[in-house]
Amino acid sequence: MKIAVFGSGFITPEIFIDEIDREVPGCEFVTGTLPWPGAPRGNDDEIQEYAGDFDEIVRIAGDAEALVTDLAPVNAKMLAQMSSLKFIGVARGGPVNINIAEATRRGVVVTNAPGRNGPAVAEFTVALVLDMVRRIGTGVENLRSGRWQGDLYSYETCGFEIAGSTIGIVGFGKVGRLVVDLFRAFGMNVLVYDPFVAAADVEKAGARLVGLDELLASSDFVSIHARLTPETRGMISAGELAGMKDGAYLINTARPGLIDYPAVAEALRSGKLAGVALDVYPSEPPRLTDPIFASDRVLALPHVGGATRESAKRGAHMVAEDLARFIRGEELLHRKN
Repeated sequence: MKIAVFGSGFITPEIFIDEIDREVPGCEFVTGTLPWPGAPRGNDDEIQEYAGDFDEIVRIAGDAEALVTDLAPVNAKMLAQMSSLKFIGVARGGPVNINIAEATRRGVVVTNAPGRNGPAVAEFTVALVLDMVRRIGTGVENLRSGRWQGDLYSYETCGFEIAGSTIGIVGFGKVGRLVVDLFRAFGMNVLVYDPFVAAADVEKAGARLVGLDELLASSDFVSIHARLTPETRGMISAGELAGMKDGAYLINTARPGLIDYPAVAEALRSGKLAGVALDVYPSEPPRLTDPIFASDRVLALPHVGGATRESAKRGAHMVAEDLARFIRGEELLHRKN
């Protein structure tokens, strides 16, 4: 089988090819390297979060029967030009860079890698919480600038231990489940909101399934790990923020569309929220003039929650595994259409 491999600076073509060779040796490869993370990802009305030139990808893919990537765009126009294509494997949880509806119409199988960055995002979430309550980044910045910040040891301004406090996890998917495990290990009480899971499954993880209103009102920390759908878009807006516990912390490492950023900025300004940690933004790179950045209680990271070497290799392996199954005519593990 001829396979077009489009890697990036994160999951390189070599990583993809190594994983495919282990699963199904003897394939023919054509390759391209996408301009990411060196350049921002693109978005349009058809596909999102893609990197690479449409025409160049079609030129390289040519008559390939399979296309493997993390971020290469595949829209309707491109699919019409790649008539030999039978399989698209995307090494990410949400293959939003692919027009899945058009691929389905043309009989092209699309697979993805759900949860490939789960451990990375879960550990990253813990780091964000600890940074906010212990002001780790603030201490580092001030020390490097020559200021010995003694107030970090003042009773009135020092941090607190998270054991015994309550964290609310919105979304009990592959990432959310791992987050629950980690925060339970810190001795925290864990609440979960997810209308698509059973209470018994949540209880097995040592947490309690509740409604969103109860979670917001009871949690010292709220961490978002839900999928972005028409139903979840804007699920944390002004009304929900008003229902949160005074002085709570909000963390979003999922999708920017899940929360109302101007409303979050106002909740920070009013003192309703004690702090916010963000790894995703409505536009990336974000505009630093946006109101959300007016507060020094925003811990802002450049969308790196899933950036670990293990995550890169895990995603490539998951795609390679399904590609091998497709070639052998076996049932696929992560089929999207």
